[in-house]
Amino acid sequence: MAMPDQPSSGKHTLPITNEKIDGDITTVGSITFSQSGFLGKGALSTVFRGQCDMRQEVAIKRIHYRTKEERLLIENEVGNLLKVEEEDVKVIRYFTTQRSVNFYYIAMELALGTVEDYAERKQGVIKPGVDELDNLNEISILRDSSKALEWLHQQNIVHRDIKPSNMMLVKSKKGEIVTKLADFGISKEMTASKLKMTAGVGTLDWMAPEAHTGEYQHGTEKTADIFSLGCVFHYIIFPGQHPFGDVSDRMANIQQGKPCLANIEDPKYVNVAARHLMEEMIQQDPTERPSTTYVVNHPALWTTENTEKFFQVVSDCIKDDKEHGPLLKEEVNEELDLAFVTELVKLKEWKKVVDATLDQGAFKSYHETTADLLRLIRNKVHHFNDISKEGREKVGKVPTGVVNYITGEFPTLLLHVWLAGASIGSTLDILSPFYTESRPPKKLVPREHEEGVETQVPLDRAQVRELEDRLNQALADQQRVEDDLKVTDLCSPFRVCVV
Repeated sequence: MAMPDQPSSGKHTLPITNEKIDGDITTVGSITFSQSGFLGKGALSTVFRGQCDMRQEVAIKRIHYRTKEERLLIENEVGNLLKVEEEDVKVIRYFTTQRSVNFYYIAMELALGTVEDYAERKQGVIKPGVDELDNLNEISILRDSSKALEWLHQQNIVHRDIKPSNMMLVKSKKGEIVTKLADFGISKEMTASKLKMTAGVGTLDWMAPEAHTGEYQHGTEKTADIFSLGCVFHYIIFPGQHPFGDVSDRMANIQQGKPCLANIEDPKYVNVAARHLMEEMIQQDPTERPSTTYVVNHPALWTTENTEKFFQVVSDCIKDDKEHGPLLKEEVNEELDLAFVTELVKLKEWKKVVDATLDQGAFKSYHETTADLLRLIRNKVHHFNDISKEGREKVGKVPTGVVNYITGEFPTLLLHVWLAGASIGSTLDILSPFYTESRPPKKLVPREHEEGVETQVPLDRAQVRELEDRLNQALADQQRVEDDLKVTDLCSPFRVCVV
């Protein structure tokens, strides 16, 4: 619900309130901040640490506007922020807004940093004030950002500018660091009268190919956000690496659908399922990309408890379902060669890897197949107290430790079993909760003539020149806005400024 004197949509404009400037301190209505509280800036906005109402620690986003179109763009952001009424929604919370002659001031949650800061720290770039990000788990970032985008799409909002710097890391009341989406200034509600999207809106490096040209297929507008989020996933999993290569070649590669995807040299240290999900998300054809619900429920983002339950259900189905069990067993036992895993630990050799102290019979009652490896997991979880003291030292003090130990030794196991069960998963009540869409996930097996990294197909000179011109124009527009902001910052609202 909108707060008093706040715009509930772009149709209702806030009245103008004059800024009061006292040295370093600026006050606009209930909002106060100091220039020394500068946190960062974007193309159209500057962010400061400040206060509003009774809240002592908030972020104040000051957005410059000159035209009616820019004003409506800002009020669109406010209108979308007003929809965030629940604290557990992974979207940055809004508190209040004030408007002056030249600026809007939006008070919102104060973040510790951004996903960009997180990735830079992973690369050894140290920034002051963000030490807490070192304890953050990459999967929690993927999980939170996926849920945030799912919520937006459920509200029929397309974000259109998903990138690392728009994903904020916020400390919750419980003391946990959560990831929240921010910056909805160019988002668009997908109402019947607003289905046409605009070309070139967003940040070029992270935009889907159809977003560059405006050639959207009806009904696929939301998948442009999926593409952008997939690029960010790669940037997180392989810190700082964009899936479409260096800046000089990136736009051409996006248009050609030729990513420079990082391979997994050691699957024990990289989330294999997340790498698979990311590749599905950045498909060039928007109809081939998954929905946000698919992304949220992909095994890459599962908890250990979900994984344990899935393994148990699959094992029980193989054992008890006389109709579907044999087919599922055959699929699970089939060897799967993942294109992007350089060193694949063979699942059929699991007895050589799993510590024998987990089983009193030294695995004599188990065949060396993937199906029996799942049976081992199921049995040891259910009869955890029967595991020897030496075995407990391997798996820990709780039953789910068995799952963590086995998947740690066989990091491709979860993805392998999930893909194997996909052909019948959506048709069986017992398995359907683990498969959210009727279309099966892509297996992404090696392509012909592919050796690790995909070969880039060069554009002709005219295409390259056109893409470079668009990038240069976007950079020039951003520089123009920043120059205008510098001039405006020097101007008090009580003086006439000549620009």
